[in-house]
This record gives sequence, C-alpha cells and structure tokens, in this order.
Amino acid sequence: MRIKEIDYLRAFCAFSVIAIHVTAGYIDQNSIAYMLNQIARYAVPLFILLSGFGLAFSERKKNTTFLLFLKKRYNKILLPYFLWSIIYFIFSNRHQIISTDAMELFPLLIKQLYSGTAYVHLYFLVIMIQLYLVFPVLQKWLIEKRYHTLVGSFFISLCMHLAIYLHAVGVIVPFKPQNWI
Repeated sequence: MRIKEIDYLRAFCAFSVIAIHVTAGYIDQNSIAYMLNQIARYAVPLFILLSGFGLAFSERKKNTTFLLFLKKRYNKILLPYFLWSIIYFIFSNRHQIISTDAMELFPLLIKQLYSGTAYVHLYFLVIMIQLYLVFPVLQKWLIEKRYHTLVGSFFISLCMHLAIYLHAVGVIVPFKPQNWI
C-alpha cells in the first residue's frame, strides 16, 4: 500500500535538492541564492527520514532474517555505489592513470570506496548503507524494548546536540594526531 502524501513529500524534497544544486554556484555572489540554498537544506534529512519511515512501513509485518534483509537491500544500493565510485574515481584520476602505473592508485580507490569520498554526491548512498546496517537492530529493539530504546535514543541525541553546541562555541576542539592522513 502506497501512501500518496509520502510520495508528495519526496517530490517536494527532490525539487528542494535541485534548488540546492542550482543555487550552490551563486551563494557567494547573491544573498537570495544563499537564502534559497539554506532554506532548502531540510531536504536531505527529510529524505533520510522518509526512507526510514518507508522502510519501517514496508518491513513491519515481514519476519525477515538480518542477512536476508541486508542481501535484499544491498543488492539495490551497493552495486550502484561501487559502480559510480569507480566511474568517478577513473574520471577524477584520468591523468594519473594514463601517466603512471594504474596499480599505484589502487590503495586510493580502496580508501575512497571505504570512506565514501570518490565523489561528493555519493555520501547519500554511504548514509543509506549505514542505516541499512542499523535498521534491523533498531527495529528489533523497538519491538522488544520500546521504552528503553526511545529513552536511550533521546539521551544519545541530547549528548550529540550538546557536543555540537560545545564545539560551535569552542569548548570542544577536536584534534588531529600527527600520524593521521
């Protein structure tokens, strides 16, 4: 059963993401473009929220094993992620691939595949992969220990917001050890 309102929200979010991309090149020169760009920033978090809602709604009566769930979901997301990451990697490094031994770039490809940095737009797929890993566990917890899960998620969110705030005001300053790349 499809929920029309969810589809309407997805369409609205899609237009908002387009607005983000269209205005991105003008935010330094035009205050209206900057304002529109910032107003449309709700779209990606809402897409993630809608994806989680749709996933929970579609899986609510299924009794799927964890591995079957992952197999079904990852077949739809991992192949496109790897394919596009490799395409973007080849395009971004085309001059080095031609001028040097291509195998020298292999560790960089592996690092980019692992970290989701082959291209900036692929971060959404990395987020979805992470959420697919967590979803079955959260679903089980919500069914078995609803109250504990909700209270725990509240305190985790509270701590994360507090940490972000403390970082913004300069109380928490992350450091980068010397041996990190």
